[in-house]
Amino acid sequence: MFDDIVLILLLFADDMAIIGKTPYEVQQHLNILKTYCDTWGLNVNTSKTKIIVFRKRGGLRHTGSWTYNGENIEVVSDFNYLGKVFNYTGKFILNQEHLVGKALKAMNVLLCKCKEFDLRPKTMCQLFDAFVSSILNYSCEVWGYTKSKELERVHLKFCKRLLNVKINTCNAVTNNELRRYPLFINRYFRMIKYWLKIVTSNNIIIKTIYSQSVADCYNGHLNWAAISKNC
Repeated sequence: MFDDIVLILLLFADDMAIIGKTPYEVQQHLNILKTYCDTWGLNVNTSKTKIIVFRKRGGLRHTGSWTYNGENIEVVSDFNYLGKVFNYTGKFILNQEHLVGKALKAMNVLLCKCKEFDLRPKTMCQLFDAFVSSILNYSCEVWGYTKSKELERVHLKFCKRLLNVKINTCNAVTNNELRRYPLFINRYFRMIKYWLKIVTSNNIIIKTIYSQSVADCYNGHLNWAAISKNC
């Protein structure tokens, strides 16, 4: 809840994320969903429905159980929502590992396909940005505040294979040779653009939530607004 605004759910295509601050709230929202689905003849796939309890400290522990139509809903420690892996700690380490795995596969396919053509390094780098970097930086407006050595390692691996040099070649020399720069710079830039879009938005819900986040960060709470300010 932010001031007088109460967020109950998020909708995107056929995905729905129900939000609650207490176990009771979550169960109440599930009951409302059941009533709505019965009214309109809709069904919920409970096998794909998960609950994640966000907790900063103390590790994941049993905090209660939730049901939908008499069936228990599984409580998980992490969940892939719209391509982003959310962990109960609120950190995006698993998300980065997920992106690295997908990016490496895309990079190997790219390098394999490009062997058939005599492409200039500049063209290869453009292809990397289109097919690999886009995966590594996916939705980075939310989590891109970290420099992440794992993500940079994929980029450097590509550059060194492109130059046909050893893996222990100086990273700065590699980037300079190809006129490249670390990926986190692009992520920071995208976060700033996203921040600018929020502060200039006319959407009252977005502006209220952001204003509350700013107030919280001045009170010592670490959140997206506080991190974006330091980018």
